[in-house]
Amino acid sequence: MKIKALVLTTSLTRYVGDYLANFIYESIKNLKIKGNVELDIVAPDTIDSIKNEKRDDINIYRFTYVFPRRLQKLAYGSGIAINLKNNPLLYLQVPSFGLSFLYKSLKVYNNHNIIYSQLVFAGMIGIILRKILNKKIPIIITFWGKDVDNLAKHKRIYNLLIKEGDLFITLSPDMSKDLLKIGCDKLKVKDINIGINLSNFNYRKPKKSKKITFLFIGRLIEKKGIKYMINAFNKILKNNNFELRILGDGSLEDSLKLQVKKLNLEKNITFISNRGVKDTRKLSLDEFSKADIFLLPSVLASDGDKEGTPFVLMEAQAMGIPCISSFHAGIPYLVLDNKTGFLVKERDVNDLSNKMLKLANNYNLRLKFSKAGRKHIEENYNQDKQIRKIRKEMEKLITKT
Repeated sequence: MKIKALVLTTSLTRYVGDYLANFIYESIKNLKIKGNVELDIVAPDTIDSIKNEKRDDINIYRFTYVFPRRLQKLAYGSGIAINLKNNPLLYLQVPSFGLSFLYKSLKVYNNHNIIYSQLVFAGMIGIILRKILNKKIPIIITFWGKDVDNLAKHKRIYNLLIKEGDLFITLSPDMSKDLLKIGCDKLKVKDINIGINLSNFNYRKPKKSKKITFLFIGRLIEKKGIKYMINAFNKILKNNNFELRILGDGSLEDSLKLQVKKLNLEKNITFISNRGVKDTRKLSLDEFSKADIFLLPSVLASDGDKEGTPFVLMEAQAMGIPCISSFHAGIPYLVLDNKTGFLVKERDVNDLSNKMLKLANNYNLRLKFSKAGRKHIEENYNQDKQIRKIRKEMEKLITKT
């Protein structure tokens, strides 16, 4: 069956090698390459991107919603929801964002037989687009984490999407449960984690070393639990040859650096910014190659923001790096406690520090977690398998219409 999908998304890599929303672009790209799906993408414009480009034989069309382009601040960065929270004036850009998104989608539409929306706002644009076109086109919406919370908080606005979306794809059973609580039809909700392209992540056996390097990669925002990680690291540093490397940027960067300074940890904790770095994928892989233990002590943020199933945990385990994370959202499906890594309660600094010390001082345990983690990702988060599932769901929907 020939599938021609119009992909609508509020976030996409801005250029080749970009880290922002890389997981979204990689899943779309592999849907074309390995799922044999024809694709056109509509995404927000940004000063860092090309207005219209062809990448990996995929047409990417970007809509400009504010002039001059440098003033477009609603999308990207920490994401629309957090951007609005940090700068309420950006609400002024929302109407033009929505109208420009819809207009560009109408212009790009060319007999596509399915609409594949990434994130809830794009899902709503897909529903409105279908009504304007007056065509029976199936609509799939993939939820990536924070947008489930946005749907819950703004249910009245997104009620049409809940009723008329044809398939809701989530990344974990935890996210699926949240959608069911909101009122989505259980027959329309499918847990299909997109997974990762394993060929991009070579397994390496943990090294024996007197110096242990802990690594964090991600946005410097509340839900990542970074301040608790820093406090836990401070508790285990005495008489140990440890270092902590933090790769990323975000709204909490200044406060986290101040925390490190107050704890007198500047010699032991290194912040690595990815701002201005064109090939952030290479930067991440370089940091992975230096790491002995990966940390992601995620928490439920004060505004309700939480994880989906963090791709960075898939990547770390695929490369054989033991992980310590938290009992949070979909993470327990991804990191199996005491089997592929350690999980701790949210904000539990003592437990986190104990697990960090235990894993750092036990090479055989790191080796055990390393092998089990790679196997777990191969069996359950292999993107090739997941793409085939999505392709199958698309075929079912198209056949029905």
